[in-house]
This record gives sequence, C-alpha cells and structure tokens, in this order.
Amino acid sequence: MKVGELIRSEQAVSPVIGVILMVAITVILAAVIGTFVLGLGSSTQPAAPNAYFEFEFTPSGGNGFAGVDGDEVEITHKSGDIIDRSRLTVFIEGAELSSPWPTTKVQAGTTYTYNDNGGPDLADEDTVRIVWEPEEGESSTTIGTGTVGE
Repeated sequence: MKVGELIRSEQAVSPVIGVILMVAITVILAAVIGTFVLGLGSSTQPAAPNAYFEFEFTPSGGNGFAGVDGDEVEITHKSGDIIDRSRLTVFIEGAELSSPWPTTKVQAGTTYTYNDNGGPDLADEDTVRIVWEPEEGESSTTIGTGTVGE
C-alpha cells in the first residue's frame, strides 16, 4: 500500500464520527437528566422546624402514678426555631388536643400545661407527641416526643 492511498483512505472516519456522536448524546442526556433532577429539588417539602421540647409530668393522685383525674403534663419549648401555633398539634396516645398553645408564636420559654380533667386521660407510659404540619397536602413531622411517667 502506498502512502498516498493511506492518506486518502476514509475507512477510519466512520468509527470516529460514531464515537463523537455517542459522546455528544451522552452529554446531552446527562444535562437533561441533571436539569430535571435539580428542577425537582425546589419543589420538595419544606424542612420541619428545629426545636427542643421538654415534657414534665405531674401526677395528682399523690401516689406518683398517672390514672387519676387531674394529672398534668407540662410541655415547654426550650430552644430552637419560632413556630406558628397553627402548625403545631399535640397528641396524647393518638388523641388530638385542640389549639393548646397560649400564644400565636411558640418560641423558647413558651409553656403549655395539659390537665386531663377535661380531655384524654394520662396514664403511665402514654406517649405525648408534638406534630408540625406544613402546608396542606404535605406530610406532617413529629418534632417532639415525651413519655408520661418518665
């Protein structure tokens, strides 16, 4: 084979163009998928507020155990984010307490005392949960949990 024929040969052009096209298609697909994934990132659920709640249980029966009317649990926001009261719900063993917070903004130092005279009874080892509810249609998050008698 002569050198002139080797230079004019076009056999290697087709595989090189094929490789370039495959790389270009891969880059375009990666860009489209990346844009799609990053675009969904802005529509995710807002993060739940960061707050620490303290639960203090006071039995009224004088025996140190829950089960007699007048038992109380005091819930205090000790630190963290300021939270709109309309977004918080308190549950005692699954029973919802309606709008218990005394102020519209629940912040460090805000205290709510629940007395079981007029609502769900408190019993030893009952779970008290504070649930944050974002906009309608989004999932709620438990941001505080306490156990009666601990």
